[in-house]
Amino acid sequence: MERKFLPLLIGFLFSMGAVVVLIVLVILNLLGIKIVDNKFVSEFIRFLPGPFYTDIILILLLPGLFFFLFYWIAPYLVLFYIKMHQFSYWLIRRRSKYGIYKLGSTVKSSRLFYRALVVSLFTFSIALIIVEMGVGHIFRPSAGIAIFYKTEQLLIGALSLPAAILIIFFPIWLLEDSGVISYRVYPEERISIDVEGVHSIYYHILIGYAGVSTVLSWISYIIQIWGKVDPWEPAAILMYFLILFPIVCTGFFAFPMYLYEKFFPRLNKRLHKKLARFKFPEIDFPSFEEIQKRS
Repeated sequence: MERKFLPLLIGFLFSMGAVVVLIVLVILNLLGIKIVDNKFVSEFIRFLPGPFYTDIILILLLPGLFFFLFYWIAPYLVLFYIKMHQFSYWLIRRRSKYGIYKLGSTVKSSRLFYRALVVSLFTFSIALIIVEMGVGHIFRPSAGIAIFYKTEQLLIGALSLPAAILIIFFPIWLLEDSGVISYRVYPEERISIDVEGVHSIYYHILIGYAGVSTVLSWISYIIQIWGKVDPWEPAAILMYFLILFPIVCTGFFAFPMYLYEKFFPRLNKRLHKKLARFKFPEIDFPSFEEIQKRS
């Protein structure tokens, strides 16, 4: 395995460890040791069909299946994002021009892990909104002490959303990795040339949304549970899952991100072929040394 996938593998192992813990809890329940209630076994995620085992299989497989859905519609999704970018800048300033900048072929492991972490936090933030809106019962029933059932809803909601969240992020990654850029030139105005990756406006919005507020909410939930349970009680399992959540959830994105990296050359080729039909030019920025020679 390539070294760049090592952080994703570590996250995946954490996720599988969490799944194993859940399976052990279910087995103990079936043996008569009631650490979790029967609803946990018969209806793990409320909106998914079937008991615990089928729900676990679905949340493990769906992100990978959604990647193949993305693979077939990728050029159209990326074009939609470009159109949205065009529209947003048309509203506030001079219309952008677009092109393709040829990029290198390597990617660092830190970048892959950063992507997985951002998606993990964004997933947490969406689950948090659903729970705080009072509709977290679609994940788990609302019963018992508020902080406990809300945390349970939050964790299970975050585990059930990765497939849907990836459909938002896959096109943004492809925009970034394929070198699609926008640029604006103001020859008559005292404004510098503006060049940016089309992905950047989307990425900054999503990172900003899933950033500080999500982390603060995550810490707040941990503190609230910490004061209500003994660290050695079965109920403390919720707290431990919550503490490890960013790494545990990251692992659920490992397989679809692996698929994305493996299929990227084909995705990139298909996208560039599509963009060529819309007359997107290839742009080559001069190096600093070339600029010095010209001056």
